[in-house]
Amino acid sequence: MSKMRWFCMIVSVAVLVGVLLSGCSGSKGAQTPEQQPSEQQPPAQQATAEKPHDPVKIVFWDIFAADTDQYLQDTFAVPVKKKYPYIDMQIIKNSKDTTLDKLISEGNTPDLLTYQVRTMTELNEYNLFYDITDLAKKNKVDLNRFDASTLDIIKASNDKNQLVALPYKAGGMALFYNIDIFDKFGVPYPKDGMTWDQVLDTTKKVARSADGVDYVGFNPGFTAVASSLTATIIDAKTGKANLSTPEWKQSYNLYNQIISIPGNRMPSLAPSGLADFRMKKNLAMSIDQNIILQLKEVPDLNWDMATMPVYPGKPIIGTASAVGLFVTSTSKNKEAAFDVIETVTSNDRQIALSKDCGYPSVNTPEVMNSFCANDSFLKSKNLQAILKFKPDWPKNPTIYDSAANAIVSQHSLELFSGKDINTVTRETEEEIDKKVAELKAAK
Repeated sequence: MSKMRWFCMIVSVAVLVGVLLSGCSGSKGAQTPEQQPSEQQPPAQQATAEKPHDPVKIVFWDIFAADTDQYLQDTFAVPVKKKYPYIDMQIIKNSKDTTLDKLISEGNTPDLLTYQVRTMTELNEYNLFYDITDLAKKNKVDLNRFDASTLDIIKASNDKNQLVALPYKAGGMALFYNIDIFDKFGVPYPKDGMTWDQVLDTTKKVARSADGVDYVGFNPGFTAVASSLTATIIDAKTGKANLSTPEWKQSYNLYNQIISIPGNRMPSLAPSGLADFRMKKNLAMSIDQNIILQLKEVPDLNWDMATMPVYPGKPIIGTASAVGLFVTSTSKNKEAAFDVIETVTSNDRQIALSKDCGYPSVNTPEVMNSFCANDSFLKSKNLQAILKFKPDWPKNPTIYDSAANAIVSQHSLELFSGKDINTVTRETEEEIDKKVAELKAAK
């Protein structure tokens, strides 16, 4: 065989092998990504996953006019958009032009709204409650992460005992005190677990005048004193106000003792508030909710806190200020509205809230242990004092409780002028009953 024939045969074989090899590799490499079958899921599932979700607008109404736009964006709009890009939130803050009544009358009823849990019975008149139990199950939301008593009062707020909301933030209470005043008079600082009687004794030691300054020991509002007994104002059976129960009598007697301590009154004779404790700095002790961020704004105020005072044998409890998120019954986008709730109450978002000193609604260890973690200045403070607080609620809430509480608070000031407890309670009951009758007649 000539050299030329050998050469032709070798070339032919090489070409043939090259064609075969390119054919084999081309069976995989020549396909575009769209042509390649997924190794993770069948083509049908892949098509479903790639299908874009239709845009959804959620009209969200916030009852708190004081909430800043930045806060609402950071708390709701931004994290929701990150998790659910197809959800657009139209946020409406409560104002004289955007009350819930006005929105409903204009046909712009929100899909989602916030409301104080302790006064949410007021929403019954709008017929907006919607049971979110099935949505919570569908989204695998663990309800055991929330305070059980708060979920119970949410259910008790409606006739059908339905879970119509989830709290997205709460508000523990604590006894805040001015360290400098205690140091000035050589009085030991308040401690966790103090009883009301011990607070009374401490008040007597720091309510005094010195260097031309009148120092008030402790001047709380009546509702703060009464909250640790979570007494019910309106009797469920009679529908009438009843401030003659043992709980109310105990609260009135304690409050009368507090304001009767010599020198323990502000010039206005009204209960001291945050401004007196924070700005005037002449109030030794104050019961308040989570005011840590407000106190941080006053760098020259030397403060700390202890647990909410207790009655002997009673736990550290009181009426809290939890805020609920409600999906409305009229919403056409209930699932998307609940996606907002699920996002805001997720562990990640609750940890973020807790790290910034917001009082979380979820009580898992990782959330609670993150409280104020972003602020090294607060590490020296007794932060656990406010976390030991457990919310409790008056039983059998009514839609008139908010109005009744306001009347109780206003009439309690008459004790400052020396009016006796029996007269104050009787006149308070009479005004509450009158107000309830007016509200019923207006329906």
